[in-house]
Amino acid sequence: MKYNSLIIDTFNFSSRAYHVCLTNTKLKEDLVKDTIVLFFRMLKKVENNFLLPGGKVYFLFDNSTSIEDRRKEIDPSYKSTRRKKDEAFIRLVDILQLVLASYKDNYFYIRMENLEADDLVYPLLSIIEKEDENYLLISNDLDWSRCITENTHQAIYSGKDYTIRTITKFKEKFGFSPLKNNIQLYKSFRGDEIDSIPKGVSGIKTTDLLKIIQSCSSLKELYKSLDTIDISNTWKNKIRENWARLSLNYRLVDFIKIEESDLKESLYESSFNALALKVLYGSIGLPDNFDVRIEQLYPKKSNKNFFNYEKIPRQGY
Repeated sequence: MKYNSLIIDTFNFSSRAYHVCLTNTKLKEDLVKDTIVLFFRMLKKVENNFLLPGGKVYFLFDNSTSIEDRRKEIDPSYKSTRRKKDEAFIRLVDILQLVLASYKDNYFYIRMENLEADDLVYPLLSIIEKEDENYLLISNDLDWSRCITENTHQAIYSGKDYTIRTITKFKEKFGFSPLKNNIQLYKSFRGDEIDSIPKGVSGIKTTDLLKIIQSCSSLKELYKSLDTIDISNTWKNKIRENWARLSLNYRLVDFIKIEESDLKESLYESSFNALALKVLYGSIGLPDNFDVRIEQLYPKKSNKNFFNYEKIPRQGY
């Protein structure tokens, strides 16, 4: 199936390319260059496989310098054990943003201070979504699954290929619908190891957690109706004992609210600029054949110069 628009989790996508190159690139100074080449090779494959002709591509960026600030106000330990991206990766993402800004006319990108790509996807869809169009979210992040609908699917990369997660496929895997509150409740209990969010209640069985999710639309509703849910008193007591942690988790995994006007101000449309790309490619040291469009517009000049000459045999007298 092909889609009208692709929405890409840029940190997630570029991190995959980066770690492939990290193990294969011999010279450290070539790491950024090699990753950018692989990034665009991966991007081309994704577009060929999933994007309709004339479709749009949206790149959502984490803010690399302060993505954790607002959530650390809720919990100072948020992402405290998460390994920080090294300087080469941060530089890579900044360069990618510059390249994407001039790369194609149907590209768009967003990067907002103190926000993660997870926070941007839901409000972006609310302003671009149309009933007669469909969208593909390219991210392995469970948070992005909250935006799955009949017209919006998620591409999950596993092994060497993508699997498409629809409402039906999500239900088959998790046992509940990919609604925002359902996933928020699920992550409140299960935590998120990548983001250093501990489990809200350790050891709770999947069957009991599904009963909770299917019975309650929010943590507040769970608090009110806990006695009526068909789980053992042991687990009811454990939930009460861990209520502070559950409440903290519930806030941490929620989307940060963004005003529509603020999002629109930060949504930039790319425009193909051959000269800007030529300069960027040269500064990064990308190979001459990286972008054939630039080769065609700015062909290499002949190596011959004023001092080249042709030998002429002497004539006898």
